[in-house]
Amino acid sequence: VGLLFSNMAVAHMALGDLVRAEELQRRELELSERVHGAGHPQLGESHRALARILERRGDLQAALAESRAALSILAGVRGAGHPIVRSLRQERARTV
Repeated sequence: VGLLFSNMAVAHMALGDLVRAEELQRRELELSERVHGAGHPQLGESHRALARILERRGDLQAALAESRAALSILAGVRGAGHPIVRSLRQERARTV
């Protein structure tokens, strides 16, 4: 079910409906945390996806907070040198 919300969020983002995209991604994030737990990589990816939506909406403070959450989880699970973690750091640098 979480993947469905995430895919729908991506579709709404592509259509320019960022408000609905954010709502759907937040639901996916809640489900991810409930199902997988706080340190699971899927939760990190959920935070990362929400950060992208928030950045497009112009809410840079919230986007950075979600990016930090994603980075904390993903670096802890995958390691600081993992390509996903490096990519996330680059995304954060562009947001700042």
